[in-house]
Amino acid sequence: MSKLNLAFCLVVSAASQAALASWQVVNLHPTGAASSSASAVFDGKVVGSTGSGTSSRATYWPTLATSPVNLNPVGSTMSVGVGITAFGQAGYATVGGRRQASLWDSTRLSWVSLHPMSQDSSLISGASGNQQVGSTLQRFSQAALWNGTAESWINLHPVGIEASSAVATDGTTQVGWADLLFTTFSAAMWTGSATTYVDLSPINSTESVATSLANGKQYGYAKFNGVNRAGSWAGHFLTWQDAPSWFHKFSGP
Repeated sequence: MSKLNLAFCLVVSAASQAALASWQVVNLHPTGAASSSASAVFDGKVVGSTGSGTSSRATYWPTLATSPVNLNPVGSTMSVGVGITAFGQAGYATVGGRRQASLWDSTRLSWVSLHPMSQDSSLISGASGNQQVGSTLQRFSQAALWNGTAESWINLHPVGIEASSAVATDGTTQVGWADLLFTTFSAAMWTGSATTYVDLSPINSTESVATSLANGKQYGYAKFNGVNRAGSWAGHFLTWQDAPSWFHKFSGP
């Protein structure tokens, strides 16, 4: 699940990943919209946003050939769609002056707030199955986990850490970042609770963030000598592996 910003073009591979060939480009940008972005794809369905900043509206494309659906809740001043699964769409919306972690079931009227009332604000950054991850804000960002309801909220924020956020989940494991002294991000991993926190920052790295996970591995980047390097982990900071050279060739400078 990755964000695409080039005129809201969804790029779909028609060949194997290894082949790196035969791509189909579908322009999903709605007529008349000032801007648009795609955040996630599931089973041919797309979620993202139209507009930007305070004019952003969570948007859902049921298929690549149908008109987009405005998910912005009634009374919301802005919203963003970031994740999609078989259970629906996930993101956040500002309602009543408060940013709230949100779920939808394909229509704006289906909007459900997952916001914990003890927190100042909340948002969802990623979803898998019926599990959502993101952060809540109460003075500082704190990594958060939900399983489809506001009551299921779990605070993943580790003891002794100043700020944290979870950005992706596979339904069992969660990844993101933690900041010990407001100085730098360190890649982080959890398995459902704050006490399971694992610091993934590689040796000699000055910054790192885990952004996704699949097949038992965690993926993201780490900074060495001022240069960000894409790579992966297998559950421990000592397992860091730099991405292969072909990846850097195709991912830009």
